[in-house]
Amino acid sequence: MSQAILENLNNKLTPEIKADLNAVIGLEFDGTPYTFDARTEGTGLLNGTPDSHGLTPRISISSSSSDFEKIIKGELNPMMAAMTGKLKIQGDMSFAFQLTKLFG
Repeated sequence: MSQAILENLNNKLTPEIKADLNAVIGLEFDGTPYTFDARTEGTGLLNGTPDSHGLTPRISISSSSSDFEKIIKGELNPMMAAMTGKLKIQGDMSFAFQLTKLFG
């Protein structure tokens, strides 16, 4: 995963978005796990799984890094990516729609 994309995610994590999301998100790109702590008191992107940080994810997302970059850049529709298996989502599916604030 591009360091610039990861930094971009952290930069989007404003206090307003933290308040709206208030959740831990598990991310995996090309087999590399990350934790995105988007809770009100959260610290943003962390290396490793949520479990390794003593956190429980509300949702877990996995994708290739290239497909996720396309989603972030608006070149790939996240709904189409999920329907075609390029984006795998586990957990609270209704919450997934709120992530456009962060990933869109």
